[in-house]
Amino acid sequence: MKNNYLMLLAVLFCLANVTMARQQPAGKPIVYKLDLNASRLLWKATKVNGGHNGFLLFNSGMLNADGKGKLLNGKFVMNMTSITAVDKLLPNENRESEQVIKAGNFFATAQNPTSTISVKSIVAIGRRNQYKVAGELTIKGVTKPLIFLATISPRVNGLKALAEMDIDRTKWGITYKSGNFFPI
Repeated sequence: MKNNYLMLLAVLFCLANVTMARQQPAGKPIVYKLDLNASRLLWKATKVNGGHNGFLLFNSGMLNADGKGKLLNGKFVMNMTSITAVDKLLPNENRESEQVIKAGNFFATAQNPTSTISVKSIVAIGRRNQYKVAGELTIKGVTKPLIFLATISPRVNGLKALAEMDIDRTKWGITYKSGNFFPI
């Protein structure tokens, strides 16, 4: 069997229970800014004999819309140094997982403190509040295309979004203990 550490990012726009506030008056192009206090990116890493899960925080995020509210594009900057594991009962066990994930042979957060999702297009797919989002994910300076479905719901003064995607970290050159490179 392979030790497939797939990063499952449950994202509330683009990332975890994301709340976005509208920044412009009606009729003008709209910028929705990510509410940093209410937003998290949830992650789950799986492998043959278990896995880990947790969250990370954002440095910034925004979506752009035209004057009629049609979503166009955006950008989210994730704070990789904030990676937090929560799956173990003892805090020191979670810290051990975090050290591995933050280390140079994984995300190398000391040298690469941020990762970004650049949203290139947001297209309604015919179901209420359902969108196909296309863009690019940059991790450790490596940029790859990214496509996922998102639920983006209007709120009184903004948006709330939820998305889920599978990420194979080896496509970004992160091969530490990957079954794709080191069979068990």
